[in-house]
Amino acid sequence: MQRVILLSILAACLFAPTTMLAQSSFDELTPSSPVKEYRFSIGFGYKFKNGNNEIKPFEMDLQYNLSNRHLLYMDIPLYINNINEKNIAELSKTNPVYNEKYKRLWGLEAGYNYIFVHDRLINLFLGMGLSYLQDQEKERLNYLYKEKLAYEDITDRRRYYSITPQAGINIRFRHIKAELKYKYYVEKCYFKFMVDPTEKDYQWNKSMKNHWNSHYHSLSASLYYMF
Repeated sequence: MQRVILLSILAACLFAPTTMLAQSSFDELTPSSPVKEYRFSIGFGYKFKNGNNEIKPFEMDLQYNLSNRHLLYMDIPLYINNINEKNIAELSKTNPVYNEKYKRLWGLEAGYNYIFVHDRLINLFLGMGLSYLQDQEKERLNYLYKEKLAYEDITDRRRYYSITPQAGINIRFRHIKAELKYKYYVEKCYFKFMVDPTEKDYQWNKSMKNHWNSHYHSLSASLYYMF
């Protein structure tokens, strides 16, 4: 969460100077409409349905309005989870005494949305995006092996490349915008699994690579500040 807040502050600092220049040349896109059109939007989102994946990351979201019909966006998903598990059972080769684990997910998605219904409060849109995600889980198991305390590092790393057709709705009130977005991910995943024990003759010493194609549905909600 600290990294998410830090990224938000950095993004605001980077976009503030360009906003001042953009606002000076960005006139009202629909003069007959009472709705004020803003050039930039920055916000946070949460992916509460992510296919069959148990990871539901937070997102930092940036949007840039080309006009009242055309919009470019960028999403940065982040997920951090540290797990420490102690096992107080009797020491044995197959029963770890201490388990340290962390899970990380980060990535970048960029794309385009076309707003086909543009109203004072509600917009409906369709779009397409390109996404890259990296999901890494690392685990250290401590155990007794040949009457010595040993450990092994287990790394599970996955990289996802996706095309994301999407549809959504947003509701605007002054500078605030709430958005609900459905995405359909068509992806290719590259998978690498590694086990690195301290005792090199231990039977689980191995490395494995693989890749596959998949697809899944996603639903996310975001809250933006427009300026």
